[in-house]
Amino acid sequence: RVLFRSVPHEQCPFHHSKAMKRATKGGNSASPKKVPIALFIHRRTWHLRRVLGAIRKYRPSRLFVYADGWEKGNSQQKRECHQARNLVQRAVNWPCQVSLHFCSRNQGLKTSVERGLSQVFAKVPEAIILEDDCVTTPAFFKFCEDNLRKYRRDPMVMSISGSCFVEESVPISGRAYLSRYPHCWGWATWRRAWRNYDGTLPMGVLREILERQ
Repeated sequence: RVLFRSVPHEQCPFHHSKAMKRATKGGNSASPKKVPIALFIHRRTWHLRRVLGAIRKYRPSRLFVYADGWEKGNSQQKRECHQARNLVQRAVNWPCQVSLHFCSRNQGLKTSVERGLSQVFAKVPEAIILEDDCVTTPAFFKFCEDNLRKYRRDPMVMSISGSCFVEESVPISGRAYLSRYPHCWGWATWRRAWRNYDGTLPMGVLREILERQ
């Protein structure tokens, strides 16, 4: 189940990876309770500035950044990808361990997320996942924090989603609801849930499984 908010390399492994630590002079340390964030970017700098602004307000102590590459021979995409990467490297001005993973060729979002999250969950037990066009509110991070903790050992809940696509006419009681359908526009999950992910399932099989539940 998914918990939703109720308010409306030839195969190209990441070839460039490095970690950096940033700290503000005289600044307070980031809270150890803050959930690590995995951020997946490509070349949308206008959106990315807003996403980074929201992350800056949350001030996680650990940030994983996965940057997909450009299509071969596309100089404009290459330039835009580098602009996005430079933006991320300049954005962190609070105490934070930042892991940067840059790919030199285009993998596509699905492959980028699958490989990236497998690396993330090899290092941390839970994370909030954002893409470069998922602009969040402060309430989103608190919602993820609270429910990652609340359902950490509940095998019936596999992820936390900040999206809500239920029609206004559908009555929902409480701040959240459970659903069988996952959404990935701002979400969070655990290592124990990601271990069950199978990206090879055909969409038809996945749809049949969901409808049977």
